[in-house]
Amino acid sequence: MRTSAYLQRMLAGSIGVWMVLSVVSPPRSIAGSRGDTLALTLPGCIRMAQEHGPAGEMARQSYRSKEQSHRAFDAGFLPQLSLSGDAPGFYRSINSIVQPDGSTTFEQQRQASSSLGLQLSQKIAATGTELSLFSGLNRIDLIESDISYYRSTPLTLSLRQPIFSINPLACCKFISYFNS
Repeated sequence: MRTSAYLQRMLAGSIGVWMVLSVVSPPRSIAGSRGDTLALTLPGCIRMAQEHGPAGEMARQSYRSKEQSHRAFDAGFLPQLSLSGDAPGFYRSINSIVQPDGSTTFEQQRQASSSLGLQLSQKIAATGTELSLFSGLNRIDLIESDISYYRSTPLTLSLRQPIFSINPLACCKFISYFNS
């Protein structure tokens, strides 16, 4: 039902364009042999209306919008690479330190710490699982003694699987399939 109404509107618009162009374009007898006339046929008018008319442009823009929306949704299922880090943070404190003889002394401590991490993750829509790999490095500098400590996490593999809940990834993929 919607298709026939759409075709009727397109045909009416095409006939309207044809009529306007036939009025604007001078007849062959007036134009003579200058070659500035435009011969129009009904199929040509329909083609021009589809290519340059507002309904055709709206249909093209709607298609492009849905295509970009679908690409953006699918991008969420591509592997994600993220780099995280903390700029050096400086800390200064006065701490009580118990000496071997039982007395307590208060000493100033200054330190700087920073960290850097790299993570690669992949979502699996069929099961709702997220699989990720992580590697990181932390550095602590004791400023008074010029000593640096490093702590590394060479590789961490993690698997996140929802057990007692619905699979939101599969539901979103299902809905996206019908929206496009």
